[in-house]
Amino acid sequence: MELDFCSPQAWLILIFALIPIIGLILGFRNRTRYNPPKGLGKRFIQLMSVVLVLPIIAILSILGIIEAQLLGGLLGAIIGYTLSDLAKDEKDE
Repeated sequence: MELDFCSPQAWLILIFALIPIIGLILGFRNRTRYNPPKGLGKRFIQLMSVVLVLPIIAILSILGIIEAQLLGGLLGAIIGYTLSDLAKDEKDE
């Protein structure tokens, strides 16, 4: 599939490609700017995995590489992963 750089699809792909880069930079900046640094906890790793995976899935679905059935399954798995242990959250986190 060939993309025209003036098409809305190309702009969406560019935006979705920038989201993980910006998310990683801002996330790690947030964790390291405090003295002492906050560290990388379970919630931060979950957030970064979602920030990385969701835009990639969106790009693949825009390009037509991922079909609708697979897209629904992937999104359901990601939502289940991120929301699965909210009720089991410990007080010390």
